[in-house]
Amino acid sequence: MINAFYYLYVITNLTNKRKYIGQHCTYDMNDGYTGSSKELNKDIKKGHTVKVKIIKQFTNIFDLGDAEFIMIKICDAIKDKMYYNENNYLKYNYYFEYGLSKEHINNISINLKGKKKSPRTKEHAKKIGDANKGRKHSEEENEKNRQTHLGKPSGMKDKHHNQESKKKISIGLKGKKKPVRTKEHRKHQSESMKGHIPWNKGIKQKDYIKLIA
Repeated sequence: MINAFYYLYVITNLTNKRKYIGQHCTYDMNDGYTGSSKELNKDIKKGHTVKVKIIKQFTNIFDLGDAEFIMIKICDAIKDKMYYNENNYLKYNYYFEYGLSKEHINNISINLKGKKKSPRTKEHAKKIGDANKGRKHSEEENEKNRQTHLGKPSGMKDKHHNQESKKKISIGLKGKKKPVRTKEHRKHQSESMKGHIPWNKGIKQKDYIKLIA
């Protein structure tokens, strides 16, 4: 069985001192990967010299994705012009994990381009609503749904509700109370976290900067 490597890295452009924080999944630690930043790779093509430093290795895509998100946030790499990073949201490399090739991904993208979902009529929407009344998802369905949405940015990312929308939400929530978490719910949460040690345990905020130096 071929070993997979999951690592968090920082690339430093020695010519202009700018940095890029990223994650990479690979079967070859010497594959020459230089990140997904177009601006950084343009500078490399211009002849800029770069240094790649591995900050930490992980055993799965989830801890790796979490670590990248935290590191970029702590270093304020999106706002700081000395970093190439342009966005920050939880990203998990499912394509690597489940063996989808780049060709496969490109084919899916090409086939979906320009296609729009047909709008549902009110009658159609009502039928779906009536059919789902009282229906509960199985644990398998819930897990599948969770995996589908992991690492994807919210549909409201960089968007804001207008005043009319805020008013409707406010009216809809009036008189409603947050559901009380049962003892079973709290116990389930507690048990699910047992034995899990966060990768950044014991690391102080000021020490994050040292990791990428």
